Amino acid sequence: MRRSINRQLLACRDHACILSTIEAHLQHGGHALSADEFDCVNAATAFQRMAKMSTAAREPTRPRRRGSMFRLHPHHEGEAPRDTSEGADSSALVAQWTHDSRYAPLRQHLLSFLSLSHSSCVSCSPRFVAMVLWGTAKAKLWDEELIKALCRAARQLLDRRGAARWETTDIANVMWATATFSSMKADELNVYPPGSGAAGSTSFPPHWFLLECHGILPLLWQAAEALLPSFSITNLSNIGWASVKIATAINERIQNRTMSSVIEGDTTMFLERLGDEACASRQSTWPFSSLGEMLWPFATIGVYPTQLLAAVMKEAEGRLQKVMGGHGHREEGLTGKAVINLTWSVATLVQVRCNQLQEQGQEEAEDSSLLADVHRFMRLVSSLIRHGRHVRLNAADISTCLRTYAAASALPDSPSRRLFIDECRELHTYLASGPLSSPPFLSSVSLACLSAVVLTYADSDVPTDTRQMVLDALSTEVDRRVQMGRITGHGDRFFLDVSSLLTGLANAKRLKRDLFDALASCVLGDVVRHADRHAAGAATTTSEGRVDEERSSPEAVAGPRGIPSVLSETAHTMVLYKPAFWVVNPVSQGRGHKEHDVFTDCLSAEEMESSASVEPLSEWYRRRHSTPLSHDEGRQFGFAHRLDIETSGPLVVAKTIEAYHYLRLLFAAQLVRKEYLCLCHGNFPDGLHTIDARLLTRKDANTAQVVSETHPHGRPALTHVRKLRGYRSGRGDEYSLCHVEIITGRTHQIRVHLASVGHPVVSDYSYQPDARTLTADRNWCPRVFLHCSKLCYEDPPGQEGRPPAVQEVDCPLPSELQTALDSLTVVSEGV
Repeated sequence: MRRSINRQLLACRDHACILSTIEAHLQHGGHALSADEFDCVNAATAFQRMAKMSTAAREPTRPRRRGSMFRLHPHHEGEAPRDTSEGADSSALVAQWTHDSRYAPLRQHLLSFLSLSHSSCVSCSPRFVAMVLWGTAKAKLWDEELIKALCRAARQLLDRRGAARWETTDIANVMWATATFSSMKADELNVYPPGSGAAGSTSFPPHWFLLECHGILPLLWQAAEALLPSFSITNLSNIGWASVKIATAINERIQNRTMSSVIEGDTTMFLERLGDEACASRQSTWPFSSLGEMLWPFATIGVYPTQLLAAVMKEAEGRLQKVMGGHGHREEGLTGKAVINLTWSVATLVQVRCNQLQEQGQEEAEDSSLLADVHRFMRLVSSLIRHGRHVRLNAADISTCLRTYAAASALPDSPSRRLFIDECRELHTYLASGPLSSPPFLSSVSLACLSAVVLTYADSDVPTDTRQMVLDALSTEVDRRVQMGRITGHGDRFFLDVSSLLTGLANAKRLKRDLFDALASCVLGDVVRHADRHAAGAATTTSEGRVDEERSSPEAVAGPRGIPSVLSETAHTMVLYKPAFWVVNPVSQGRGHKEHDVFTDCLSAEEMESSASVEPLSEWYRRRHSTPLSHDEGRQFGFAHRLDIETSGPLVVAKTIEAYHYLRLLFAAQLVRKEYLCLCHGNFPDGLHTIDARLLTRKDANTAQVVSETHPHGRPALTHVRKLRGYRSGRGDEYSLCHVEIITGRTHQIRVHLASVGHPVVSDYSYQPDARTLTADRNWCPRVFLHCSKLCYEDPPGQEGRPPAVQEVDCPLPSELQTALDSLTVVSEGV
């Protein structure tokens, strides 16, 4: 009977057929488990089939491409493109079967079986748990009660039986499902029942799920290691991908140093074991796509697999040469996406290796040999792309390709680097004269890909004529979409795409005010439409008028560790004074789990020590001010930007969801003016000076601190500096008080730019090259002498069409810096 039901379910081609089959064997609200009728395997099969149908139905049909890779049919003028976004279709399709009254018996059947299994009354199989968990992730269905029961059952099975009854497919499916949920956003979910769990939350996945993953992951690794020789190459790459995704989510969301250290070490060891197993297999039997997929986890987490990388590059190079040699050779899995993913993984891993060799101080012989190999390989890939017949790139592939080759250009020199740079120029010329200047191609790409290409070319150092040609075509396409009302989307993904587009246009000096207003209007319209869904917390009152006693000037705050205060406030925004040594975002320092946010910097030892006794500014704000965003972790509690921990000055905080998005767009478009006062070493020249050295930001492997450095292949950065006054100390050392305005907002931009021209900021522990000078600085100036003195921004426009109001907030020099300045003697005035 059970096999007969399973065959019926597998033969179903729509949801109605599956639900009818369920209804025929389960009564509404039935709880009994029958050994001769609808059992757990039937329930799992039904669940999996419905999940597959939902995702298959919402996948858009790709247009057929013939001939040139950019020869696509343009949309008819005035015709809006078909909406293929997953968010709109997915909710309706999943609702079709989760909200159907006939779904309740199936769901209850699954929960009842899991409950009985937990009490040891019924034997639960790994296949059952894997199938149902896979189905929930495939359909993006967040049924919290069901997922909790599945996680509990998986842990019990792994604890009791280990790998005894687990098969490779079951392990891969469980890891894939948990990794998928770990990397999803709340607005991508289909929540059951509606309005519960993560439906109104912007912080996803919840902590309980990540803690469950932390407990299950080592058990899955243990079971997988016992079966590694039995894994297919596809499942090997899948469990590597899943391991990295889960470990990354745990480290980012649960800020616990001990847990992070353990999970990083265990992930590295498991990936090394995977690499050894992959090397032992025959690479010649792998599909081409598996070459890049096998390297991706190592590149993402920064683990360098020496033997695996050499084997994969050798195999890929041999296959590509056969394809380029003609004779009708066809390569399985050779697609544009597969080629670009492999190239990205290779370039990233080589950068990891170069950093390792540099830190170890080894000879450059091995470094040069490795670089020569990768440059030769990437020249071959570029030639394959320009050939045009063997692989075709879509817009997403082109975007990744451009970023990859830009990163590879920043690698150290090698014997083949000159040839590689020449090949890069030819590749850019080919793309600029082909797809990236073709209106039909550009009209067919998604907003995400269009934003990525604009940002890539705006930040790139390709030849000026090629760069201008591409940016002209991209700007024209953006203007056309705005005029036709084709800038549409919803959720956080849409907001990030528009932000990237604004940043790219601003960096390229092609952002007009009317274009910004139009794009901001699109985003704010989406925010208003989804305000009820995304509103965080029940607090709706503002703090205006409640904290008058805290509205004090920073001059009144004594000592280097002052307290924050409110500098100004409107109906939509509030400007706080951030004293030095107050970190904007929560960081775990032995005080329990803290949430990670986009402003998190990896603090240095000095910063950790400085901030250890001070609560995060966001927590101080939440305890004193109740706004719709003051408890919204997903939107950084309303904080639209940040300052370094030892930098003081004003911070603008949004009080409404609309204001938060508008402020973030202003910062992305470089429409917020930030002016600083800093004291630097030496006699800075008179007059206005512009420093435009490109900056490359990286994570120091020894200190885990995020640092920036000037680099010809870094991102554009623009700083204006004017000397206000010259000073001299009692020992005869010269200093300059400077007014600084930054146009871009790179990490440590002012400090790196001033240090690059020989005038490091006083007491700068990261960029002062002389340790004795730093020690002497700290004796009379207890912190980095950098203070934001003015913030100028726009309040969001009114609902009645009122134009945005300009807000200017001045913030005088705090007492500890004024005291340090008073200890010096004025010797000159700036011109």
